[in-house]
Amino acid sequence: MQSLLQLIHRHKSGESVGVYSVCSAHPWVLESALRFAKERETHVLIEATSNQQYLPEQAKAINAGCLSQDDPNEWVMDKIRQVLSDYAEAYEAEGAE
Repeated sequence: MQSLLQLIHRHKSGESVGVYSVCSAHPWVLESALRFAKERETHVLIEATSNQQYLPEQAKAINAGCLSQDDPNEWVMDKIRQVLSDYAEAYEAEGAE
């Protein structure tokens, strides 16, 4: 905590300092961010939005421009379609035996 307060003080004194930040829930990104901060003996801020954590396929579709960034209902409906599709595939596979 003390080092963060010192960082704030340095920033307010006009020094160009900050905190390294990433926004991801992907394990490789998190590992890289932590390694980066450790090698430089600095802090890292990790943000993982709920759509990245709980709707990873939908987050990829949003980033690719396939889903609207501004319509959470569309994200949820896409997730529901995905779950029902997975369920139907599992049901059909079970019935095929």
